[in-house]
Amino acid sequence: MIYGFDKYIKYFDGIIKNRRFANGYIFYGTEGIGKKLFAKEVARVALCKKGSSFNENCGCESCILVKADSHPDLTIYTNEGESSFGIDEIREISEGSYISSFMGGDKFFILDNFHLLKKEACNAFLKTLEEPGENTVFFLITSQLDRIIPTIKSRCIHLRFNRLGNDDIIKILKELGYSDEVIKNVLDISDGSVLFALKHIKYLFPDEYGRDKKGKLKGINDSFNWDDIMEHAYNILKMVEKDDLRYYILFLLGRVIEIYKQRKEYKYLILFDNLMEIYRMLDYNVNLRILRGYILTKIHGVIGEKI
Repeated sequence: MIYGFDKYIKYFDGIIKNRRFANGYIFYGTEGIGKKLFAKEVARVALCKKGSSFNENCGCESCILVKADSHPDLTIYTNEGESSFGIDEIREISEGSYISSFMGGDKFFILDNFHLLKKEACNAFLKTLEEPGENTVFFLITSQLDRIIPTIKSRCIHLRFNRLGNDDIIKILKELGYSDEVIKNVLDISDGSVLFALKHIKYLFPDEYGRDKKGKLKGINDSFNWDDIMEHAYNILKMVEKDDLRYYILFLLGRVIEIYKQRKEYKYLILFDNLMEIYRMLDYNVNLRILRGYILTKIHGVIGEKI
């Protein structure tokens, strides 16, 4: 859920309905208030196949892919700490901006902590911003607007995001599963930032911080190795629930796009289309045993390994 940014929800709702995005936006304001999350929600609504609204729980394949960070037309880059992504990543972004949309419509790039970008990379990005690919939208996220070079700032629309109110922080922390006692102790020292609130929770309530409140499907993690794709694909044979199968297909979709961006091999786009077709089939009364075998066959057809 998005809290505290009603005026920008209204602003982007009009833009999405009229399909009149600018090429670049700068979202600036205090750390940890949800700027990147809001940018992702804007992209979700714009890419939605059913015309859903902000904060609506839509179940179309596009919205599910966005929520799983697997949508091929939404790319998110995040800088951590004082280390920033550099010229190689910017070149990758530039190349991606000129590739046609995978699923139709706009392509979105979210660049978090943009102020950490080094000068050489900034100059390279400026060229992309000046001559962007068709239907390409950049969201630059920062807590330090003054560190972004003027030539980039002059080519973007600036939107300031204010600190969250206490009521909004309470709602967010409750959604994350924290107790009233924990929330009460950190609320007044959070300074309108969920990030700051979580840092205080980590210090004051270490046993509460970072608990896995939602859980993940066992056997799926970020260490997925494409050289072992068939070994991972055999997990499908163990799945007897549709929801588990959906989750696993979303996982594969995200990794297919990652490997396509690295290798630029058309066969991975074919596999992406095949997996999307299978994902849609799960909305109907299908025989899961047959469907599991069908998935393995499609993967085998691309990877070329014996099942």
